Amino acid sequence: MSSFSFVADTNFLIDVHQGLEKTESFLDGTAIVSVISEIELLGWHLLSYCCYFKVSSNTVSYI
Repeated sequence: MSSFSFVADTNFLIDVHQGLEKTESFLDGTAIVSVISEIELLGWHLLSYCCYFKVSSNTVSYI
């Protein structure tokens, strides 16, 4: 199993939060998130609707 890191932008993080299949291949890696992306996510109104999600076995399931 190879380990990799990648820079995750805001759109990618929103896609992960929504559970889109196109993001599943990246879930084994280590995401590096910039401060700018963190600030942008604070302004994303849909984030407050589903605050908790669990990532396991390449799937994103909402709790």
